[in-house]
Amino acid sequence: MMDISVAVLVYKSEYKAVLATVMSIIRQSYNSFEIVISDDGSNSLDYDALKKHIESIWKGKLTILNNPKNVGTIQHCINIASICSGKYIKLLGAGDLLHDHSSLQSIVDFMNENRLKVGIGRLLGYKQSSDRVEFFSYRAPLYDAPYLNGDIESIRRNLVYKKDYICGASMFFDREYMIEKFTILGRYLRYVEDLSEYLVVFDNERIMMLDRVVVYYELSSGISTNPMDSTRPLMKNDFIAFWRAIEGFTSDLKEKRRFRGYLKIEELKGHQKFKRLVYRFLFDIWYFILKAKRGRVNGNIVEHEKNEGFLSVVNSGRV
Repeated sequence: MMDISVAVLVYKSEYKAVLATVMSIIRQSYNSFEIVISDDGSNSLDYDALKKHIESIWKGKLTILNNPKNVGTIQHCINIASICSGKYIKLLGAGDLLHDHSSLQSIVDFMNENRLKVGIGRLLGYKQSSDRVEFFSYRAPLYDAPYLNGDIESIRRNLVYKKDYICGASMFFDREYMIEKFTILGRYLRYVEDLSEYLVVFDNERIMMLDRVVVYYELSSGISTNPMDSTRPLMKNDFIAFWRAIEGFTSDLKEKRRFRGYLKIEELKGHQKFKRLVYRFLFDIWYFILKAKRGRVNGNIVEHEKNEGFLSVVNSGRV
């Protein structure tokens, strides 16, 4: 049994993005891990060539799945986790990279030392052009103190009343626990796997933050960081279904009323802008506060990393 499985989720991804993610994994100083690459029905790459390329430079356990049918992000994650052998699982989108040689070691040690079922790490956003890499600050959640302390009640308040979401790219899980929670979430949703955090907190389970960057998060791709006209309705449908379902996981009347308010907002049509504004003030005033704070914090260029990772070295021209 491996300590950790690293799963690379592929959907209409470029070969170079998948390979970059894999290279960040095989350069780990840690040994007890496997790699699972899985395409959710897009059949976008030459997987025979990819397999030969990886096996020519790395001799660890590698599984590649080119699934014939698209099942959506959440079920895709469940399917991947079901074939993984690691105690823990780290999901990576194609283009997202482990930060440095000790990323997996730090994740496993952190999960073991704190006896966690779910952990998160810090992210560093990046965009890459043909001749340079730019780094950007990216924080989700914005209020990280409760996660550093494992304060379940504060995290719950921040999720319910502020919607201060965790970015899924920062998360890592006990594999069995992830399957359990994603299976519940998958009864209602197809794509927004990040919302599993609500189920964890309502399960009275701690989520703690490893206080170091563990992932370079590619900001130019992904359904949440780069939503398109084709993906916005998918996310909207998921949020409508989620706010309908989640009130069944709490007996607190104030929480139920808040979730019903969020549902009212999501159900509004695109042209109902004034009504949405009124409902925001009534049910979701933190939307404006967090939007302003994200605008000040996220997307700012980072000149120097606190701890150099793979991309800093590449960007410096040293390799």
